[in-house]
Amino acid sequence: METKTIWLDGKFVAAAEATCAISCASLMDGMVVLEDVPLFKNERGGFMFRVDDHVKQFERSAKIAQIELPHASSKLAKAALKVAKASVADGVDKGIVRFIAYFGGAAPIDGSLPLGGRASVAIFCMPFSGEAKSISAGSDACSGCGDSLPDADGSFRDDEGTHSGESGLSRSDSEVATAGISSWRAISNNALPPQAELAASRANAAFALREARQRGFDEPILLNEAGDVCSGARKAVFAVRDGVLSTPPLACGVRESVERDTVINFAMDLDVPIVEERMTRADLCIADELFLCDAVRGVIPVSSIDGCTIGKPGKAGPKPGPITKAIQERCAKMLVGKLDEYAAWIAQVE
Repeated sequence: METKTIWLDGKFVAAAEATCAISCASLMDGMVVLEDVPLFKNERGGFMFRVDDHVKQFERSAKIAQIELPHASSKLAKAALKVAKASVADGVDKGIVRFIAYFGGAAPIDGSLPLGGRASVAIFCMPFSGEAKSISAGSDACSGCGDSLPDADGSFRDDEGTHSGESGLSRSDSEVATAGISSWRAISNNALPPQAELAASRANAAFALREARQRGFDEPILLNEAGDVCSGARKAVFAVRDGVLSTPPLACGVRESVERDTVINFAMDLDVPIVEERMTRADLCIADELFLCDAVRGVIPVSSIDGCTIGKPGKAGPKPGPITKAIQERCAKMLVGKLDEYAAWIAQVE
């Protein structure tokens, strides 16, 4: 399914009309700022997740990139909700609403970009396609796991049947990922700023993800230049040891994403001790639980790192640990409207 309606510089246009020149500056140099907002449906209709916070993150990225956004925050949020409404009307049940800001003019020969120049802004929906499949080591189906938000009744369905929505954002209790430490290092804070979500930066994650799949892993984990754990492929990393949840600090090159903040908030509400601390690859191997988190797939439990089993596998195979599962459950309950304290995070598409 392709998106049909695109908001471009204040107007709604058909997808075929939302074009830019092949020689445009941002395409040549990767100076495109992006932000993805989850879109889903439950029994009460269509919803977007933390849209205002995602807009703020989009604006922060643009500020760091010295891209002037020609629209106010409120206008961008309202436009995103209208795009989501049109997409839901077209039959989209799950997906992301993507913001992009770019320079559409021709790129100078010397590769320079206008400093403080006004950019074009587009908002469009990218639906999830197909049914997700459980992830397993060596599986060639891992790329189809994007469709992981709950169904209208809060349940998750896979090839073996229906699983309770109380199980969290993964599609079943048995859905876990294998991970490997990537030979590619995370981009340094002093090379490209991680707090700006740039198209150029995403190539780093793409290289790491392709390498991981070629090696038989589902997900990569990137270290920074100092050898500390940084992130997954555009995913935040969380480890549990002795009941304490740990995640790398922003100083390690971690992006301050909305999803990372969401997990931290859930942990605090569950009275789970959480610390931001530097971690090595060895720390991941001896963790009791390990999971990743992003805007598309939510919480992704990790069963092994470089072939080293995380925690103690059960007789039925690897499953999410108790803290990972508790956070998954909280995510799922929130997305189907069962937690009033998070009502402000869910914007209904009207």
